[in-house]
Amino acid sequence: MAVKIVPARYKQAPCLRLENEVLRLLVLPGRGGNIASLFDKRADRELLYQRPGDVLRPVPRGLRFEDAECAGIDDMFPNAAAAAVETADGRRVRLPDHGEVWYRTLRARRMEDGVSLQYRSRRFPCFFEKRIRLSGPAVRMDYRVRHTGGPGFPFLWAAHPLFRAEPGMEVLLPGGEAKADIACAEGFVPSRVREAPLRNLPLEGGGILDLTRMPPAGMGCKYVLSRPVSKGWCALWAPKSRYAVEITFPPDRLPFLGIWMDARAGGPEEWQIAPEPSTQ
Repeated sequence: MAVKIVPARYKQAPCLRLENEVLRLLVLPGRGGNIASLFDKRADRELLYQRPGDVLRPVPRGLRFEDAECAGIDDMFPNAAAAAVETADGRRVRLPDHGEVWYRTLRARRMEDGVSLQYRSRRFPCFFEKRIRLSGPAVRMDYRVRHTGGPGFPFLWAAHPLFRAEPGMEVLLPGGEAKADIACAEGFVPSRVREAPLRNLPLEGGGILDLTRMPPAGMGCKYVLSRPVSKGWCALWAPKSRYAVEITFPPDRLPFLGIWMDARAGGPEEWQIAPEPSTQ
């Protein structure tokens, strides 16, 4: 199935459009290779959360991720939360929220079935590359990080995909995943890390909550499965529209899986759900 790759624009920003008979994808090299749109032409369905508005939000001066566009699919590398890390030679380096890549301009190179996006770090001796390919109804994303010499440094990589959610949407997980570490949960439990059951979380005011389903309106949560995963997949299932998205990843390299669900905004068109496989 041939892939067409052409220049385009998204919210007045230059982008590349990758398209085959099934999918249409928009990628923003000027925003860390963010995938701004993933459209299923057969179902006439946009899969990703897109912030309302006709102009892409500027990168904030403080590099706070939530103050930027905060939509589509981004990469968190070499960190998630803002932090100062120490390299192998004792140098301390400050890192912005969600890492160094998401707000940088990546060099784009077209391939036969997709695009290669490349970035040489300004903080560490490393080269980052992401390849995005379309193959029928699937998007394949391959990553390579090459150390280019000099002192070593700590790092992580985590996916940050914001899918459109709808009431009743479910997170499907491999069998045996029974507990999770609640990293933050707004609206129903205190914002602290604690282990809790996935499907029968007791509420402080009474009742039970199932963390494998979108929470009620006005609530949101983030949790990480308590144990490293043995099988590298999860899926999102929308029973109302009978639509599913499957995410697969190598469990030996990405052994941790977090889930972010946000139903705090005004209506379902603003709701988000994000499966986040990560290295740690």
